[in-house]
Amino acid sequence: MLNIDDIIKYTKSMNLLYVEDDQDARESTLMILEEFFDHIDVAEDGKIALDMFIDNQENKYELILSDINMPHLDGLGLVKHIRQIDQFVPIILLTAQNETQYLLDSIELGIDGYLHKPLNMDKFLFYLKRITRSQEIKEIKKNEAEYLLNTIENNVIVSKTDLKGIIIYVSKAFCKISGYSKEELVGKPHNIVRHPDMPSELFGYIWSIIPQGETWDGEVLNLHKDGSSYWVHSTITPNYDHNGKHIGYTSIRRDIALQKEVEILNTSLEMKIEQRTEQIELEKKSIEQILSNITIPVLITSQARRVVVYANKFAQDLYEASQDEFIEAQLDTIYTLDNGPQRIIDQIKENGRVDSLEEKITTHNGKEFIGLLSVAPILYKDEECYIGMTVDITKQKETEKELISIHKHTRDSIEYASLIQGALIPDNHIFRKHFKDSFVHWMPKDIVGGDIYLFEELRDKNELLLMFIDCTGHGVPGAFVTMLVKAIERQIIAKIEHDKYHDINISPAWILAYFNKQMKKLLKQDNPDSLSNAGFDGGVIYYNRETQILKFAGAETPLFYIDTDGSLNIIKGDRYSVGYKKCDANYKYKDNILEVKPEMKFYCTTDGYLDQNGGSKDFPFGKKRFTQIIKESHNSPMSEQKKVFIEKMDSYESEIENNDRNDDMTLIAFQIGEAAKMDNIILEYDGVLTQGIISHSMDILEQNIHNIGLLGKVSTLTIELTQNMMNYSKSHDMGCRDIRPAGHIKVIETDSNGYKVSSKNIVSVEDKKRIEPKLLEIKSLDTAGIKKRYRELRKSGENTHEKGGGIGFYEIAKLTPNIEYEFKAINDEKYYFTFFGTVESKKRDKTID
Repeated sequence: MLNIDDIIKYTKSMNLLYVEDDQDARESTLMILEEFFDHIDVAEDGKIALDMFIDNQENKYELILSDINMPHLDGLGLVKHIRQIDQFVPIILLTAQNETQYLLDSIELGIDGYLHKPLNMDKFLFYLKRITRSQEIKEIKKNEAEYLLNTIENNVIVSKTDLKGIIIYVSKAFCKISGYSKEELVGKPHNIVRHPDMPSELFGYIWSIIPQGETWDGEVLNLHKDGSSYWVHSTITPNYDHNGKHIGYTSIRRDIALQKEVEILNTSLEMKIEQRTEQIELEKKSIEQILSNITIPVLITSQARRVVVYANKFAQDLYEASQDEFIEAQLDTIYTLDNGPQRIIDQIKENGRVDSLEEKITTHNGKEFIGLLSVAPILYKDEECYIGMTVDITKQKETEKELISIHKHTRDSIEYASLIQGALIPDNHIFRKHFKDSFVHWMPKDIVGGDIYLFEELRDKNELLLMFIDCTGHGVPGAFVTMLVKAIERQIIAKIEHDKYHDINISPAWILAYFNKQMKKLLKQDNPDSLSNAGFDGGVIYYNRETQILKFAGAETPLFYIDTDGSLNIIKGDRYSVGYKKCDANYKYKDNILEVKPEMKFYCTTDGYLDQNGGSKDFPFGKKRFTQIIKESHNSPMSEQKKVFIEKMDSYESEIENNDRNDDMTLIAFQIGEAAKMDNIILEYDGVLTQGIISHSMDILEQNIHNIGLLGKVSTLTIELTQNMMNYSKSHDMGCRDIRPAGHIKVIETDSNGYKVSSKNIVSVEDKKRIEPKLLEIKSLDTAGIKKRYRELRKSGENTHEKGGGIGFYEIAKLTPNIEYEFKAINDEKYYFTFFGTVESKKRDKTID
């Protein structure tokens, strides 16, 4: 049994190719691999790995360890290319997913191992042991080849000569039958064994044809060293070197003296029967040896008799049964899964085999385990059988369960963090209060993000301060930096409100400089040895509605605006970021001052929108496309412009299959002028949807709706719409169902003392096909018909939210006399789905005291 030291002793001399695109995973895994391998080449994606494999054919890799999900060329694609070059190099795949299809595809490609990340040492050692054993098998095959050569040497009468008939090689069998030693034969003319009774004309004929490249076949009487004779059947063929040059002859003889005498013939027959029996036994032993060395539990069962006919050692260990207990045991006592044997047979009849059937199985001693079973038909010892391989995946399933629990805990924590971050984002009502028109599109890449925008009314409410900031990173790290930005922003606002100097002149450049100095100080980044290096790019806008002066300062960020004549202008910010270690704490940013006029429109964006990859060439979106959108759509209402920005980006991203979002996105636009009369918006949310968001939304509704009856209906309507979005939503940046369903929900109080509740999200083509028939049916029914249909669906239990049946829309239809909806295509795979319903007040509705 190999121990770790034996494995390391073998692997230290191996050449390993390790392929992983994730830097953190790569670095942590390399720490483990370096304990086992001295020669490791690392590739960051499948394309680079394939090039390295092709270029390294002289000093070949002896093991490949590769991730599955990678850019440019995934793990399975890499394996397909490698298998076209080398069928035998061991390959182990790594994955963070648990999908059966990956395992099936891996088996089809002849993968030697399949590991889940993070690296499981027990299973990794298991595969290294198996690879080490495969080397031992190679040694066995080498020994078998040597055995074959020895067999020929000892049992086949062979001699070789040069072109003149001088002996250059003889087998031991030749020496034995002739009575001469090798030393006595090599270097002598081959006619040393010619019997004088053989006619000279025969040899004359032989030497007339074999130099012409022909083969001679016939019986020859040879002379033994002691003067006796023996008959052989001889086949003489010409020999050629690798250039095709004729260099000599080979004679293979068969002793046919047995054919001359009946007694010797009988003896020969017995010997041949015995040899054949031995050969059959050797073949059986070879098959048994192969099966016994397979490190997966293997059972072979008779198709006709439905009993076990073979079990290797690993099967005996897994099922806790001895060989004697296995052999002739009925299938029902082995495959203890529910109706197991028949299910296996049915699948084989339908598919030709069973692939990865996952079931609970009970061992001979009553112990339960979760097995992954694969079965295929074979011929074993001239009997039609099934070969079954079972892998115990109990620990794997337990690990999966633990990981799911950890993931849920982490996700819940991040979702709660998103509520906190969302609370820092300004209410969009403040934009409507001060501008003629506006829109905001804030879309974190993950549940929380590194983008933040802040909007403050200063002093007499005529002075406004807008900050749009892209912090270091995204996700949780970026969100931490936004918290720091918010804290410093509160210091700045306090200084502006109370500092007499700033009471006279508010400077965005000073604000950026203050951010720069404070971030370096708080994060200790004024020290070059600091481990932290965080900061941000962004812009600060000060706008005085009374004086109509707008000031802008940018850190690696421009400001775009449309003048009253319709021309597009760009104010460039400083080519200098904020807060990083390399940033000078005393750097002076520049104020850009602009006298604004009604109808001017301003556009602010972080680089997440401009840098997003897509298009046919996978290039960033860029400023050129961004400004083109402004030029073409600036005359439209801001709400329509927002749709154009989102739809253009969705279309651009979708040109790359399964394209992912690069970064957080923040896009803000506003139009100078008197604010229009605002809708009485009770609730508005646009972003990632969670149960926490639903709970928070209910709190807002309770605070703002005092009519008990209306509150119940609006709350139910809001919950149902949000739940529907969580079940059907797709994100803006993924071509498949996302773990971060996102959408927009809004509740507006109408002039008739009622409420309009609307939602908007992205759905797939498949979801549209499920949802639309339900909505069409609802539109065709009256109130009584809707209630009746709702009861039928609830009673059947086949249309719950979890099963995607759309029953929530019938619940909504019970509450509102009027529903409207629209599906608007984004591309061939996704649609915008917009829905709204109204709730009207009734006389009997009571008001909360």
